[in-house]
Amino acid sequence: MSIKLLRVQLFACIPIVSIFLCVRPIQNVSRGNSTSRSSGFSAFCKDGVFIKLGESGLSSVDLKTGRTLWSVLPNKIADVGPSVSGDTVAIITESFNTIYAFSRKTGKLLWQRDHPSNVLDGDDRFFYVSRDDLDGISALDNRTGTTAWTLRVPASVPKTHLLFLKIHGGRLYTDRYVISLHDKKVLKKWPQNLSVEAVSFPGDGETLVGDSSGNVVLYDHNFFELKRLHLAEAAVVGLGSNDKGILLASQDDHGAGEIKFVSWQGETKWHVGAPFGTWLSRTPFIIDGNNALILEPTKVDLGGEHRYRLVSRKLATGETDWATHEAHFSDEPAICGDTVFVRTLEGQIMEFNARDGHEKWARTLSYAHREH
Repeated sequence: MSIKLLRVQLFACIPIVSIFLCVRPIQNVSRGNSTSRSSGFSAFCKDGVFIKLGESGLSSVDLKTGRTLWSVLPNKIADVGPSVSGDTVAIITESFNTIYAFSRKTGKLLWQRDHPSNVLDGDDRFFYVSRDDLDGISALDNRTGTTAWTLRVPASVPKTHLLFLKIHGGRLYTDRYVISLHDKKVLKKWPQNLSVEAVSFPGDGETLVGDSSGNVVLYDHNFFELKRLHLAEAAVVGLGSNDKGILLASQDDHGAGEIKFVSWQGETKWHVGAPFGTWLSRTPFIIDGNNALILEPTKVDLGGEHRYRLVSRKLATGETDWATHEAHFSDEPAICGDTVFVRTLEGQIMEFNARDGHEKWARTLSYAHREH
């Protein structure tokens, strides 16, 4: 698709069985079965369950009743995850050293192995990890945990902890480079003086990336640069788009941030700012059709905890469609059809109607454990 005929899909996501919110900055999701990564709260819409991390352990909870279906590793703290590959869900514990993999449906332990990694992601067949002392990325069979292959990172790439951003179209996007999972080779290395911190996929093989210097760059399938815009004076940490423009979140080193919608020519249409230190540690928006769902900070409690409202804004104008009451929201929303789920610091899951913001219920989840 050429720039002249640019018609960008609303934040395309891989259509698998889950909406994922794991441990890294969120890749924004559209309605239905999508994947994002950031938090430790996961909603499997078709299965009707949550999979969540508590202060320790990993649990599956019935979406309708809040009943715990299975719970494992009650005395373990997850450093990374959960991540799903096929019917397997995995986390990394023991100070980023041990991977535990369970049946997503039953919680049965399928395998565990020592494999140091600060990142974890999966597709239909493999989990992907990065081990610094081997200077590369490894693919682990989701059924057994055995290493299927390892790709050494070229020496020109800085030896730092990688950040996995997203798996899309058979490619693994990281903050340093992009690899082909089929051909097992590096397709694109980002400039060494920059870190890519957000990525989205407008359509027709295009890739939109945001970097640590506030640049947003559009590439074609072969990573030929189609458009470059300088849109922020801080790191771009979240991206979404449609045919009218780009929705981005930026955040400086002190936590102050801004969300704004700009045209493809770089003209700001609307923005929402946040004072010092009030943004969540993850990107505080997702895209739902023609609207953006944003967790907007309202105030800080005496105890230092931030309060937010979940606000639905029209992408084109920034006009508010609806807003919830204030709460200690701790994670980005997860969308199942016309329902939005958000978790709070108090351990509640709150359910809202995505069309009008009406609160359906708020439930504190059970933390009873049934260890396998």
